Amino acid sequence: MRIDTGSRTCGGWRAVLLSTTLICALPAMAGSEPTASAGLNAAEVETFVDQVMAVAMSKTYAPGAIVTVVEGDRLVLAKGYGVANAETHAPIDPARTLFRIASITKLFTTATALRLEEQGKLDLDADVNRYLTRVKVPATFADPVTARRLMTHHGGLDTAVGYMDFPNERAAERTPEQMSWDVSRARPTSALPIYDNMGFGLLGLVVADASGTSYSEVVRQQVFVPLEMNQSVSGLPENRLADVAQAYLRGPTWQATPIPYNIMPTSAQGGGDISSTAVDMGKFLSGMLIPGRLLQPATLARMTNFDTERFHPRIPGLGLALWQYNYHGRTAEGHRGEINGFISRIT
Repeated sequence: MRIDTGSRTCGGWRAVLLSTTLICALPAMAGSEPTASAGLNAAEVETFVDQVMAVAMSKTYAPGAIVTVVEGDRLVLAKGYGVANAETHAPIDPARTLFRIASITKLFTTATALRLEEQGKLDLDADVNRYLTRVKVPATFADPVTARRLMTHHGGLDTAVGYMDFPNERAAERTPEQMSWDVSRARPTSALPIYDNMGFGLLGLVVADASGTSYSEVVRQQVFVPLEMNQSVSGLPENRLADVAQAYLRGPTWQATPIPYNIMPTSAQGGGDISSTAVDMGKFLSGMLIPGRLLQPATLARMTNFDTERFHPRIPGLGLALWQYNYHGRTAEGHRGEINGFISRIT
C-alpha cells in the first residue's frame, strides 16, 4: 500500500493507497494541480487524480489503489482504482478496505504518546523504565532512554526487524522474556539519530504500559475513537481479514503474485502494525492539519517543529516522528513505510 499525500500548496492533503510493493507516487505536477484559491473543487480534483492514477497504475502494474483528498476537515475525494484482490476481482471500498500502513504507524504511536502527556500520564523526558512493566531497557549506556528521544530516532536501539515476519496475530504474540530480547541498545541517545524501528516499537510498549492496556487498545482510545476512525485496527485481527487488500509482489512475468501478510510482534507494533482505510486516513490527516482536533495547538506545533532535529538551515529537519524533505522541488513533510506487499507514504 502507498499513502502519498501532496504538499499543502494545493490547499489540501492527497493520499494514495496501493496494494503492491511497486507503487507510483501521486506527484505534484507543475501546472497540472487543481487550483485552491476558493477551496478544492471536487470534480476538478477527481479529474486530476484520474489522470495521475491512470499513469501510475500502468507503470507499476498495481492491482489496486485508493486515493483520498482532504482539505482541512473536508473529505474532497475517496476513490478506488483497480481491485482489492487480483484473483477474485473484489472491488475496493474506500470506507472499508484495509491497507497495511507500515511505518506511518509511527505517527499514530507518537500522537498517542503526546495525548498521554497532555493527560498527565506520561513525562516525555523521564526514563521510560518508569512506565515499562513487561520489559526494562538495559543500562548499556549511562544516559536514559526517554519517549522524546524515541520520537526523534535517538533511542539507540538495535533496529534490525527483518526477522519479525509473523503470519497472524496469534503467532506475533511475544512473552515479556521474548520482548526483552528485542530491546537491545546499540548506541547512546546522544549519538546521531539512526532510523529506529525498534525505538518506536519500544514507544508502543511505553504507551501501552503507561495506560495499563495493550498497544492496540491505547491507540484505539487515544486516536481512533477521538477521530472516529471506526474501521482502523492494529495488526490484522481474524474478524477483519475479509476486509484487507491482498498483498502482492510483482512476479517474473510482471504478474501480481500474492504473498502472506506481515504481522508485527508485540514488541514492535508501535513501529509499523496499523491497518487503515482511505476514509479513516483522511480523518487522521484532518487531525494532523487542524490544531485541537486531536492534539492541543501547542502540542501539534511541537510535533511539526522541524527545527527539533536540523543539522543545517539548508537541510530538511525532523519533528516528532515527522520528517521534512524535498518533494518535486518543494518542501514537504510526512513519513513513509514498507511492509510485505505494501508501501505507504504521507506528505
